[in-house]
Amino acid sequence: MLVLNGMEDSIFPIEDSFIVATRGHKKDLLARADRQHMGNPGAEDILYRWIDDVIAGKP
Repeated sequence: MLVLNGMEDSIFPIEDSFIVATRGHKKDLLARADRQHMGNPGAEDILYRWIDDVIAGKP
């Protein structure tokens, strides 16, 4: 699971992402500085690269 969020998110505070990321296992958290909801702008490239890596079996 990828948890991708902006540190300045006004919809879901970054603390909510920390809760999700610290429960269970096999999760990646990416908290982007100076970004808004879901790490935008520019989060799509990060997401696509993460998906490609998961499909390729990269850690």
